[in-house]
Amino acid sequence: LYKDVAGFLAQIDEPSQVRHLVDRACRTALAHRTVAVLVVPNDIQDVKAILDPPHTHGHYATSNAPSSRPTVPPDADLRAAAEALRGGEKVAMLVGQGAYGAEAEVAAIAHRLGAGVTTALLAMPVVDQREAWVTGSIGLLGTTPSWHLMQNCDRLLIVGSTMPYGEFYPPQGIPAVQIDIDGAQLGLRYPTQVNLTGDAAPTLRALTTLLGNEVAPTAWRAEIAKHTASWKVGQRKAAHQPADPVNPQLVLAELDDRLPDDAMVAVDCGTVTAWFARHLHVRPGMLASLSGTLLSMGGGVPYGIAAKFAHPGRPVFALLGDGAMQMNGVNELITVAKYWREWADPRFALLVLNNRDLAFVSWEQRSSEGTPKFDDSQLLPDVDYAAWARSLGLGGVRVDDPAQVGQAWDAALAADRPMVIDAVVDPAELMIPPHFTLEQARNTAESIVRGDTDWRGSLRRGLPAAAATLLPHRG
Repeated sequence: LYKDVAGFLAQIDEPSQVRHLVDRACRTALAHRTVAVLVVPNDIQDVKAILDPPHTHGHYATSNAPSSRPTVPPDADLRAAAEALRGGEKVAMLVGQGAYGAEAEVAAIAHRLGAGVTTALLAMPVVDQREAWVTGSIGLLGTTPSWHLMQNCDRLLIVGSTMPYGEFYPPQGIPAVQIDIDGAQLGLRYPTQVNLTGDAAPTLRALTTLLGNEVAPTAWRAEIAKHTASWKVGQRKAAHQPADPVNPQLVLAELDDRLPDDAMVAVDCGTVTAWFARHLHVRPGMLASLSGTLLSMGGGVPYGIAAKFAHPGRPVFALLGDGAMQMNGVNELITVAKYWREWADPRFALLVLNNRDLAFVSWEQRSSEGTPKFDDSQLLPDVDYAAWARSLGLGGVRVDDPAQVGQAWDAALAADRPMVIDAVVDPAELMIPPHFTLEQARNTAESIVRGDTDWRGSLRRGLPAAAATLLPHRG
């Protein structure tokens, strides 16, 4: 059950093992930033632990003193990295979750290089997504400016990321530097010229110092700003296009206008992930996470609950589709109802994009395979999630008119208890990739010709959404 996700897995079979296995599990989890699992059988749970094991063969007196961490790479490697980056007129930075804690250093070296910055989904709060030189997320759910950034750069600096989608990296041959605390992760996704094993913050500070005070180029950032502004205008237009009954992009755009500076955002997997990536301009000081490694549904509400227990004085926004809500969200809401009175700030806004469809997979079937949506596996029952929340003593509102969206978010932000926003949204809302290929367009058209049951919706929303996403707009 745990083997595929755990970096350390052990079972305590007798009480003298407790100290050794607990120390080893904690050390492994901290050193490798991974999941550590200890299995405690029922017959061991009631036995008194032996904290001082005997000084005999097969027993270990382990240490619980923290391990030091790799910090800054050797000076020669740093100088090689500086030389690889120096002279770049179009520097791109790809920032991943390994850059958490290095927000100031990421911004400083980006300014020094005149770089544009794109982020992996798990690293969006590392940089201020409102900045003109920040192009947003990268990959299938990313932005067109991020695609432009990577395809047109002449230098690449990767910080704490192993973003796996090779087609979204620059063409081979670009001088590239990568920083990661785990040397085994370096050079795995792109043929980097210099690989630096070290902690992001001190490594970036040392690298910035070596780069000196030369004036950064400005034309590249102006070009990036133009593309980013055009993208944002297009996405705002897409969010306000009419839908049946509510445009899901509008729901996220209205939240973005109201997102508090101390917000914690927990995102589930599905089309809601794309709308989060494209419409929420998160920034340092906020927290945001999702199942970015496993892409597993069902994490949104548990992530939100965990965030709330870690920071009970901050508001949580859990963003789900109805597939994830039916998978475990309805059950986890009982957990929220049990504990919310213990939280200093009771606000826990749970959004359900209720489109009665496992829409992400439906669109994958169309764009990747050219097959019509398979209704028997994709359609979901329509559940009144707001009524379920109210039955648990929580707040709940059902939104089925665009005019109600902003009011619902205002109510959630002013609420004295957790609240569910059950947004009835259009299942035909099309998720346009940042680089929409001819093959994807052909497959989508083929799915319509082959009798997709929502072919009218695909045409009704597909054409306007594609125009808003792919065509340039005046910023």
